[in-house]
Amino acid sequence: GVTIQSVEHDRYLAFSGGDLYTIDKKLDDTAWNLGPAHGNHFFISATCHDKRLSSTDDHPCTHHNRKLWEKWAIEPTSDHVGQFTIRSLEHGKYLGSSEDGVLSVGESPQCWTIGSSPHGCVLIQSVKHGGRLSCDVNGHPSTVDGSTGWENWRLEAIMPDTISGKKIWSWVGVGVTTLTVAVAAPFAVMGAIGAMGFGAEGIAAGSMAAGMMSAGAIANGGGVVAGGTVAVCQSIGAAGLGAAGASAAVGAGALAGGMSSIGVVAATGGLSDGQERIESNEPDQHLPLCSWRMWE
Repeated sequence: GVTIQSVEHDRYLAFSGGDLYTIDKKLDDTAWNLGPAHGNHFFISATCHDKRLSSTDDHPCTHHNRKLWEKWAIEPTSDHVGQFTIRSLEHGKYLGSSEDGVLSVGESPQCWTIGSSPHGCVLIQSVKHGGRLSCDVNGHPSTVDGSTGWENWRLEAIMPDTISGKKIWSWVGVGVTTLTVAVAAPFAVMGAIGAMGFGAEGIAAGSMAAGMMSAGAIANGGGVVAGGTVAVCQSIGAAGLGAAGASAAVGAGALAGGMSSIGVVAATGGLSDGQERIESNEPDQHLPLCSWRMWE
């Protein structure tokens, strides 16, 4: 393991099993194991086709997606330094290869080596058969002997989601817009009713409200139905929304404001999946060799 020491106080970080503390000397409690934040989870991308190694429950394939079927755990073996197993996170099965280059997924792990490529990528080679993982012009994955130019892969670390300043301000914008529309909704309703011609002095002659009243009277045999659209609008125009109407308008305004602001944030990329992931500055050839026991 490693020790973590404060530069300012020369004290060591320790953990008793229940409490986190610092101490001025090395003890068993001051030994730590550092693991990579990505948990050795990767997208394995073919550089020549920009496709990800994927897998169904039965056989490997490639796809342009970066979703569940394209996520792999590349884990060092405990028996041989520099050898790895490649396991599908979605199906829990290990990537393997036959002697004739056909890929498979199964319950029994097969070992692979991962080395640097002259092109700045990685080469993934089967320990059992010696073939290199390849992706041909049709996107078909296999293992091949020798070099065909299709054996270069890029390991894209799958980092945990973080809440960045940009995302925080996006949510603040959602809240402010929602509140603003909610407060303004009752006034907007009153303004719309007044513009139609429903007012405190009655229905304005020649207005849209007058036309609605005339049409309603004709349809109902000469009278305006109590509780109908014209009656309700005139009541609002004369006396206001009232408590129930104002509450309904605020609720509708809040819903409309929230939906519209969320849509804007999503459309501008503020809430897009994966945008605010931590980027790894580690060179490709060092991945996934980023566990302390593998470092020299």
